[in-house]
Amino acid sequence: MKLFITALAFLLSLSMFGQELQSGYSMQKNAVYGNVGFFGAYNVIGFSATSVNINFERNIKILSSDMFNTYAKASLGYMNLNLSLGFPELDFNDAETYASTAIGFLSHPHNKHHMDLGLGITKQIWNDDLIPYFNIGWRRSSALDSQIIRAGMGIPDLFYFGYGFSF
Repeated sequence: MKLFITALAFLLSLSMFGQELQSGYSMQKNAVYGNVGFFGAYNVIGFSATSVNINFERNIKILSSDMFNTYAKASLGYMNLNLSLGFPELDFNDAETYASTAIGFLSHPHNKHHMDLGLGITKQIWNDDLIPYFNIGWRRSSALDSQIIRAGMGIPDLFYFGYGFSF
């Protein structure tokens, strides 16, 4: 819990007002985007999950090079899980609100298309459960266009699609 609060405080203390590009970066400093994720098919396999989250990220210059950029990310989300095995005593419907902090890596920062990898920790808001945060996917973004488009898979994002803006 202390680690989560410390990481979240660090991310929130970063300046959100930088508009110019950082030296050596081909991307904007800040980004805000939303993701919608899904997994399973309730009518076919009896299990489904949906996830919706909003994210803020800030490019940081840790281990950055011409091959990749690093970023710190904070997100707040909601997940709904449904399970039906045909036995009422085993069926459940659960909804969780969660907050995540992560460090991410974007490949080829000078191109429009990137591989996006994120590693971190997720805290469920209404209980003390901590779960790992992980995502791997594709991202389209550049310094000349503020639009961000994302797709990939992860925990707790599931199979996700995202859209947002950088500034």
